[in-house]
Amino acid sequence: MPACLTNVSGRGISLSTESNVPVNSAVRLDMDDMVLLGEVCHSRETAPSEFICGVRLEQALTAITDLSKLVSGIMGEQRREVDSVTEAKQPEGLLSRP
Repeated sequence: MPACLTNVSGRGISLSTESNVPVNSAVRLDMDDMVLLGEVCHSRETAPSEFICGVRLEQALTAITDLSKLVSGIMGEQRREVDSVTEAKQPEGLLSRP
């Protein structure tokens, strides 16, 4: 659901949305190179099809691009290790020869 950031405080943010987000809903906000996780603590209609909801932030994951590259690198290394172990366990007669 699209939302517009309207206010930021030490432990929370306010968002403007087109529909109501129920109180106690878990939310994930993808912004630039970070992901914010939180819970809606209040929501009110300010105009037809316009709501303001307050979100108490629980976690912030920053530098997501760097984290994604690291995970891809680790998974690539693990995949290569699994491939070599698989080849080593095959009986000699089943190995392909040039």
